[in-house]
Amino acid sequence: MAYFNNDPQDAREEDYQPVFQQPVEDDFAGDANYGDPQEEYYTGEVYDEEYLTEEERREARQMKWKMLAGVGDFIGVLAGTVVILLLVALLINLITWVQSDISQSFTLWQTKL
Repeated sequence: MAYFNNDPQDAREEDYQPVFQQPVEDDFAGDANYGDPQEEYYTGEVYDEEYLTEEERREARQMKWKMLAGVGDFIGVLAGTVVILLLVALLINLITWVQSDISQSFTLWQTKL
């Protein structure tokens, strides 16, 4: 069992040594639009619009649409799989119904003969 000494007389502030002597700052701490998905130029990476060329802006927009198309394809595959499984279940239900109906029909024909 762990033992922690919580006696306030033993705790001295001069024993405490901070790990960091200076505060750590991000490179983008001053950027108000850092990581803001509402910004036009946000593509998952931090871009400053004034530093992007027209080609880089076009590529960033293209990557957004490619990602959206990939997500759409994934959702389409999932929906198609669900539809296929539903149709297979309906087909199995139809086959079992036909089998039971045929056996019932033969039973009725045998009793009439």
